[in-house]
Amino acid sequence: MKEVANLWNAVWVRRPAGLLYSTALLLVPMVGNAFALTNPLLNSPTLEELLWLILNAVVFILFPILILALTYAGFLLVSAQGNPTKIADAKRVLVWTVIGATILLGAKTIALMIENTAAAIM
Repeated sequence: MKEVANLWNAVWVRRPAGLLYSTALLLVPMVGNAFALTNPLLNSPTLEELLWLILNAVVFILFPILILALTYAGFLLVSAQGNPTKIADAKRVLVWTVIGATILLGAKTIALMIENTAAAIM
């Protein structure tokens, strides 16, 4: 209990800046309600369209990375030169790259399945 009292004195009594800061934090929601937030993506007025735009952007950004990962896996396989440990590492990289590609390229299909299931439930 003494520690709480010391903390109380340190923040409120001895440091008036703490009182000002706390008061400012309490007033922020009141001032914040005076301003209206506008949608930065004017072409997507709904949440569903915004999520589709995000999904398309993620696929657009990650597809070139997928191509680079496949190229890297191929380079590892070629540079292994018969070394069993390097071949095993290259196969592991290739397998995880293919799994990532399946998830990436199937993302829209998964999203459509979820959307259609939710529409059927409603």
